[in-house]
Amino acid sequence: MTIEIHQPELEALLMARMKAGSFQTVEEVIMQALKLHRRLRDKGVKTAQVPT
Repeated sequence: MTIEIHQPELEALLMARMKAGSFQTVEEVIMQALKLHRRLRDKGVKTAQVPT
């Protein structure tokens, strides 16, 4: 699967997190974000909804 990033600020955030050593790959960033989202949802925390 290929994912394209169209928002420069998102790309900059991803690159900054990897440069800081928090993550080695974009895949790690996405995986951690999705896991965190699930944990928050399971605890009943409302998260931002992205319009489709």
